[in-house]
Amino acid sequence: MRTNTYDYREARRLSMNFGMRTAVWWSISFLCTMYGVRYPILANLGVFIAIFSVYYAGRLIRWYNQQIGYAPAFNTWWLALITYFFATLSTTLVQYIYFRFLDKGMMLQQMEQFMQMPEYRQLLQGFSKADIQQSMELMKSPAQMTYAVFLFNIFLGLLLSFPTMLIGIIHVNKKQ
Repeated sequence: MRTNTYDYREARRLSMNFGMRTAVWWSISFLCTMYGVRYPILANLGVFIAIFSVYYAGRLIRWYNQQIGYAPAFNTWWLALITYFFATLSTTLVQYIYFRFLDKGMMLQQMEQFMQMPEYRQLLQGFSKADIQQSMELMKSPAQMTYAVFLFNIFLGLLLSFPTMLIGIIHVNKKQ
């Protein structure tokens, strides 16, 4: 049904729906990445799923834009941004459950192992040992780890909203 109007309430409702769908892909990607430490093929699968989720969100937004008949760039960007915000909120719950009940310190062990590697020592030369220890202490709480990943996901959603907007407006504005 083409209405040629942009209804923000409808867009917000759909962005919640799209965000939940995208969160499923992000959650699977997160779990594959976390277990990819033990099984490297899962890490590769996690990266593929993360890239696919951007295309998937763009296709959902394109479907909505095709339903209304046109795709203003700012409105499409806003829809992508809100979609990623809801995906971040939903994925944060999965990440907290993982860090609280399933991780058992595995991520901290990996971070400590990485810091012992010569390549990473060169990167950390500008930081004092006290700063590094303080950062590691803050990451021992599941809530702190989840918060750090939450902030990363917010930033990632902000960055990914523009390419998702481009996917969402391709071929929509052409006359059919």
